[in-house]
Amino acid sequence: QRRVSWRLSLGMPTDDQLAEPEPSDGERPAPSNGAAAGGSAGEVAKPATTMTREELLSNKSILTTTGSDALARDSLDILERALSTGKLRFSDKDFSEDNFVKALKSVGIYVKLKGLLPHRSSVLTVEEVDMSDVPLYNETP
Repeated sequence: QRRVSWRLSLGMPTDDQLAEPEPSDGERPAPSNGAAAGGSAGEVAKPATTMTREELLSNKSILTTTGSDALARDSLDILERALSTGKLRFSDKDFSEDNFVKALKSVGIYVKLKGLLPHRSSVLTVEEVDMSDVPLYNETP
């Protein structure tokens, strides 16, 4: 079994890049495409929700994706640590390839549930993703 070390650093936008363009001649700026935030075009961005940890862990999408309470808890721990440190670290856990993929998907679901997807008024504060020591391999016939 071969272990591949991956490290991805994400460039964070500056305040100037996040600033909305000034409307010209009384025109309103075009609404943002809500597809990135899981909504429809022109939808007003919602602030982050305040779901409790228990509500997040009992969400049907999470339970279906992870398949176990332990993996759901690990994924939420990874996200909570990433929100406080700016580093999404999967290397701290001893994930198999399948569990890594499930954890990555569930982190994305947690971000949607918390309303943290990047849009004009908020940015997910993750600057670095660390997948080192996660076994990623491609089996060919």
